[in-house]
Amino acid sequence: MNAAILTPGALRAYLRQQGEASVSELSAHFSAPVKMVEGVLAYWQHRGNIEARNSGADDHHVSEKSALPCGGGCSACLTACADFNAISSSPVLRWKE
Repeated sequence: MNAAILTPGALRAYLRQQGEASVSELSAHFSAPVKMVEGVLAYWQHRGNIEARNSGADDHHVSEKSALPCGGGCSACLTACADFNAISSSPVLRWKE
């Protein structure tokens, strides 16, 4: 079985097809290290195409500015979201059209 190659376009297509996925799911699908997946996600995050939310109860969006220590919301930087979610729970990412 051939593993999918991680490119910005391939990640976009996968998220569009699946609806949402965690970083670990993306890492497994592309057989790529988490740091590499995070790099491609940062590209799309910077462009405003990725939405991150807590995978916890109530489907609260992580982008609430008050929820992050930096106060910038997820549109500020993927690192802030990653740091916040490391404390609370794993982020689930979805493509924004």
